[in-house]
Amino acid sequence: MGNCYESNDYIEADYNGVHFKQADICIQNQSRNGKSTLFRGRWMMFDFNKEFKTNMQIVHKSFSNSANPNSIFNKPEFKYKSIKVENDNFNKSFIIRAQDDHEVFYILTPHFMENMLQLSSNVGKQMMFCFINSQLYVAIYTNKDSFENNAYNKIDPKVEKEEIVKDISLITAFVDELNLDRQLFK
Repeated sequence: MGNCYESNDYIEADYNGVHFKQADICIQNQSRNGKSTLFRGRWMMFDFNKEFKTNMQIVHKSFSNSANPNSIFNKPEFKYKSIKVENDNFNKSFIIRAQDDHEVFYILTPHFMENMLQLSSNVGKQMMFCFINSQLYVAIYTNKDSFENNAYNKIDPKVEKEEIVKDISLITAFVDELNLDRQLFK
């Protein structure tokens, strides 16, 4: 996906016993006609609290060309099938693709889907969730760098601290809201 890549603000830590990594990334495609941005935002990886044998992606319907049949999300070698679940609100918000529909229902319990919908609503950004090798990857299209201040404005330490706490709380919200610290299934 793209041929230009840059990353910054890499963080790796544990929160409530859940190991995570996160960074800001920008993926662009450079061509003779110029440079186009495919993704700019936060990319996070969490240890998932259930073991699974297949890969699945859940892409917000407005997420960066998710419906395009030639996009990275639809490559034939992934052997994904489109899946619908019983939750109509979830189906209206997300495109679900998986290699095995049985695994989808093991991971996407009714409670988990409700939490994902709530988290998506709270964040208010386009998101993609990928379940790969028993880990959860989350891409949030923010179109900005986190943990950055505006170099042209006077720095207000209180405001900067609030912004940093807000950026960190986005990471911890995934662990808390999706109950990733629950070890019931491990």
